[in-house]
Parts: sequence; C-alpha cells; structure tokens
Amino acid sequence: MDIVSHALIGGVLSSSAKFSERSAFTIVLFSILPDLPQVFIYPFLGYIKKRFLWIPRNSDWKGFRALYPRWYLFLDIPHSIFFALLIILPIVLAFNLPKIAFIAYLLHIFVDLPTHTEEWAVKPFFPLKYKFKGFTDAWAWPLSKMATSWVILSLSIIFLKFFR
Repeated sequence: MDIVSHALIGGVLSSSAKFSERSAFTIVLFSILPDLPQVFIYPFLGYIKKRFLWIPRNSDWKGFRALYPRWYLFLDIPHSIFFALLIILPIVLAFNLPKIAFIAYLLHIFVDLPTHTEEWAVKPFFPLKYKFKGFTDAWAWPLSKMATSWVILSLSIIFLKFFR
C-alpha cells in the first residue's frame, strides 16, 4: 500500500474516537512509521536510475533487493511483527502514547500483507524467511487507482467524524 493510504488509514483510526490533535497526529505518524525508511531509499533508487528529481519509476524497483541486499533490511525490519512487539510497543508504553498508535502500526503491517507481491512480499516474522505473498502491488498502482482509494478513505474519515 502507498504511504498516503497508510496515513489516511491512520486518519480513519484517529477519527474513530475523540482524540486530541497531538494524539491524532501520533496515530497517523505510527500508521506510516514502517515506511519512513523509504524516505532515503526512494531518492537513492531515483539517483542510481538517473531519474528526474531522483523520483524512481515503479519498474525501477524490480530487482532492487538482489542488487542492494542490505537496503531491504530497512523495509523488512519495520514490517516485522517481532519489531512491533519488541520495539514499538515498549516505546508506546514508555512514552504513554495512545495505545491505538500501536494498533495503527500493526494495521500498517497487516494492510501491506495482501498488497505486496513477489520480491516485495512482506516478511511479517522477520528475521524468519517466511513471506506472505499478496495478490496485488497496490503501492505500484497508477495514480488514478490510488486517488480512488484516497477518496474512499477520506470519505471514511468524514463519515466517522460526522457520526462520532
């Protein structure tokens, strides 16, 4: 799934009950947290592929894991349930963050399971080698399909806020 959809899913969660602005921000932040390392990977890939403004094309990702085996750790580790339980949950508890922020983090992982295939299939129990092979690469959809999901998720937020 793309990062905007993950943020909107966090928005849906934060709209499910009355939260302060700070708590709502924290929930949205935790919903995108597993993908934050990509802030560095995207321009790196765009740079090596010599793309305009270092923005890679979806096709540029094919074979990335084989060419740069250490970089994929920045994707696999934060998408691991073990990482969520051993690192994220203690952070949420230690800093007295809203518990739903941890749920937002886990939801990110579970939403990614069906939306990543082949070499980008999620390893939810990393460092174990098991991969969950999804049925679509929603992160690589054309912008029109992504926009459709963004509209649906945005309408869900509006609906929840209206009926809350």
